[in-house]
Parts: sequence; structure tokens; C-alpha cells
Amino acid sequence: MRVKVFLFVFFLSFIYLLCAETGNCGDNSYNYKAVIKTPVAGVHERANSASPLVTQALLNEEIEVITETGSFVYARVPDGYTGYIRLSDITTDLSSILALGDKVIIRKRLAAVYDLSGREIYKAPLSSMFFGHREGNRFIITLPQNVTGYVYEEDAYFFTGSRDIPFGNGRSFAESAMLLLGTNYLWGGCSAYGIDCSGLTYIAAKINGLQIPRDSGPQSKIGTHIDLRNVIIGDQLFFGPDAGKSRVTHTGIYLGDGNFIHSSNNGVVISNIFSGVHMSRFMFAKRLF
Repeated sequence: MRVKVFLFVFFLSFIYLLCAETGNCGDNSYNYKAVIKTPVAGVHERANSASPLVTQALLNEEIEVITETGSFVYARVPDGYTGYIRLSDITTDLSSILALGDKVIIRKRLAAVYDLSGREIYKAPLSSMFFGHREGNRFIITLPQNVTGYVYEEDAYFFTGSRDIPFGNGRSFAESAMLLLGTNYLWGGCSAYGIDCSGLTYIAAKINGLQIPRDSGPQSKIGTHIDLRNVIIGDQLFFGPDAGKSRVTHTGIYLGDGNFIHSSNNGVVISNIFSGVHMSRFMFAKRLF
């Protein structure tokens, strides 16, 4: 009997520790749609803002909530990842993604969004999408929680009807990444509020009409192999963690003359592939556009 009691107590202790580690204590299953209402929302490994980021969800993106855990939801975001997002960063009001109108997509690293009184209420990150219509030199858009606002036309693309973002080319892919030059490095980040290497290439591709995987490893499995001697502006470069080149852990976009843009520990910078450690870590190049 004592053995049975011990095993039962051990089992309960194990479940408690697992619960505390994962943040899944007291989960309630829901499965509903929601919308990000803040400029950027962290998607964390656990139901704790101090836990590592998995990725980020951007303003007005639709997410699928799977469970609620205290002040967090466990959700699936558009780049395919799942993780924990603060309840305070989302709304269940879907009016902004169901609104009538044409597509308005932010094309600046950060664009000011105003309410109709002219008060700035957001800095929307690159690739954020809304629905609205043109009015003079601005686009009137529906924002999360059914707020009407606007952005100036120089800060956004405007696509009528159901038209998708046009497929870009290598040069526009590189130019989109250059918009984020100087952005701080953030593991799991994919916006001007902080970005990692694959977040940079993911967003640059997205704004050019191409949805690619979120991480550098899966990104390395798409596109056409290009010999380094034949790379052109916009080709994607892949690197290993060291000279052993055992697996892809880093990526950047070629700019010409040996230079490439990437997000490193120093933030989004331009480096030369033929200098420093980059050549020893280089694995291969791919062409997406």
C-alpha cells in the first residue's frame, strides 16, 4: 500500500511540475478566432512574458486560439507557429478582418496610423494589412475593435478587390529587407520592434507576395540552388553555426559586390561574405524570385 501511495504522490508531483513548466495549468479549450490589437504581440514558449519568444504576430493578424491559460491564450499564428500570447494583445472582435474594402498593406518599416481626429494611435509594422478605401492622399481603414482610422498613401500599398500582393523580384526582395536596416536583433522577432535573421527574410518575402517558412532551416529547402559565383541581388544566402556547416542556422539576402544584409547579434547590418567568419560558415545560396 505504501508503494502505491508513493507512486501516486510521485505522479501528482510530476504532473504539477510539468504544468508549472509549460504554463498549461488550468487550461480551458476554446478554439476561436481572434485578432491582434497591438502593433506586435509576442508569441512565447510558455504562458509567461519572460519566457523565450517563438515568433511574433503583427497588428490586425488573425489568430486561432486553442486554449486559454490565465492571462494568456495558446494560439496558432499566420506563420504556422503556436505559442502563448497575452490576452491583452488580442480581441475577439473580428470586424477589422471582415470589413469591406480594398487591401491596404503597410510598406514602411513602421507607419503611423491615425484615428479620424488625427491622433496617432499606432506605429504599424511592415506588412500589416487592413481593409479600406482611398480618400484623397490617405487610406481610410478599419482597425481592430472596429475603430476607423487612416494611413497616408506613401506609407502603404493599395490593392483593389481580391487582388493579392504582386509577386516581386530579387531586387525588391533585397530592398524590402533594407527597410529594416539598423533594427535591433530579437530572437523570434519579425518586425521593426526587433527581428531575427529568418524573420527578416520572412517579412521581406511576404511583402513581395511570397509566403515562405518562418525559420532559416525550412527556408533553405525551397528555391533554386545557385552557385556562389553566380549569385545576383536578391538571392538568399545560408550559413551554418561554424566551419563544420552541419546544419543551416543563419540566413541573409545578397546585395551585390559580396555584400549581404542579415540580422545578427548586432542587429540588421550589411556584411561582406568574403570577410570575417562568413565565408567559413557559408553553405549555399538559393533563388526565390
